Amino acid sequence: MKFRLRRSGLYVSGIDTKKMADCGVYGADCIVLDLETHVPTSQKKFARILVKRAIKKVNFYNSEVTVRINPIETFGEEDLHEIVQEKLNVVMIPEVSDASTVKKVDSLLSDLEKERSIPSRISIIPLIEDAVGLLNVEKIAGASERIVALTLDADDYLLSISGERTKTEGELLYAKSKIVSVAKAYGFQAIDSVFLDENDDEGLYKESLAAKRMGFDGKRIVNPNHVEILHRVFTPPPESIKRAKRIIEEYEKDPERKYFFLDGEIVRRAEVESAMRLLRGAF
Repeated sequence: MKFRLRRSGLYVSGIDTKKMADCGVYGADCIVLDLETHVPTSQKKFARILVKRAIKKVNFYNSEVTVRINPIETFGEEDLHEIVQEKLNVVMIPEVSDASTVKKVDSLLSDLEKERSIPSRISIIPLIEDAVGLLNVEKIAGASERIVALTLDADDYLLSISGERTKTEGELLYAKSKIVSVAKAYGFQAIDSVFLDENDDEGLYKESLAAKRMGFDGKRIVNPNHVEILHRVFTPPPESIKRAKRIIEEYEKDPERKYFFLDGEIVRRAEVESAMRLLRGAF
């Protein structure tokens, strides 16, 4: 799939028909139709049908259409058989602890795409939710060419290590840093954990700004009114885009150089790669 902005990922419950019908108007980069956490077990089958119809009928405008399926060990395979269709862009896989889970979803998607004559390849975003998944995240990242981003479920991860969530999120520094480092090493985006307080605009702003400074490219939310805050934080300023363009222009004059000078400052390969990522995400 073509590189695209994923600054904001708006979760929408698979049984909330009104919100699904309207979700495209909020301008989120990604709409995440949820079949897992926000759907009781007794309504999983019903939710699959609703999400399948929503993907086909709802106008999502320019938002990327993502579905968070259930764990592949429970209802995930049934979810895929119901929802896979041409307008589906991404499958988010929860509770990914090893590479085999991603490989299985990749194989199922390949079979369904072929069977249903779907011309474009559906992407994958693994959701890391426990200590084992974090330990194996490098193998997970290399498990499929469909992967476009990595993301962390902070609350479930902390449960797995008997940790406790605080406002400063110091307890998540290692986990978040590893997700970002592995994602960027593999050329993926890194998406920060979901922000659940629908009424705390200031808290979202501070948490998002800290995530951006760590290297995250976006964040997930449940309140449509929070889309604007995420876009304000994760959209690069004009002066950064201008400098990135100049770096790439100078770099392309001799790509074999290990470094060069721009405005009297040394520019190394790491800054060139950062400029490339910024420009891919800016347009």
